[in-house]
Formats: sequence, C-alpha cells, structure tokens
Amino acid sequence: MCQLGRRGIPKGCCGGACGVCKVEVLAGSYDVKPMSRCHVSAADQAAGCVLACRIFPRSDLELRVLGVMRSALLGQASTQ
Repeated sequence: MCQLGRRGIPKGCCGGACGVCKVEVLAGSYDVKPMSRCHVSAADQAAGCVLACRIFPRSDLELRVLGVMRSALLGQASTQ
C-alpha cells in the first residue's frame, strides 16, 4: 500500500491496468503516465479522476479514494 498515515491507498498491478487505486485529485499538481481507458476515461482524467499508480506528484496532493476500495480504506459503504 502507498502509505497515508495508518492506512493507505490500495494498490494492485502498479501498471495502470487493474483500476484498484482509482482516486480523485482534489488539489495539487502531478504528472501522468498512460493508464487503462477501461478504468479511467479521458473525461474522468480531465476531471482529476486517475489511477494513483500512474501519477507522480509535483506538490502535496489532496485525494479522495474512489471505487470498490473506498469502503475497505475508509470503513464505510462505497457510494461510487
């Protein structure tokens, strides 16, 4: 897991193909490597929804975990 305090962002393949680490970047700047369009559309990416394993921060980032791992990470029901 990519560490974030006592919990972290779940990771799977680390290559952008599995979609486990999907997050929304709420603030900060980052560079992006190619990621699977099966999990992140061009419109999603433009809106800041990306795969954490395929972005590289250029500043501190504020993130929101999306998808199936949201409930496992946050201990609540997923709404996305």
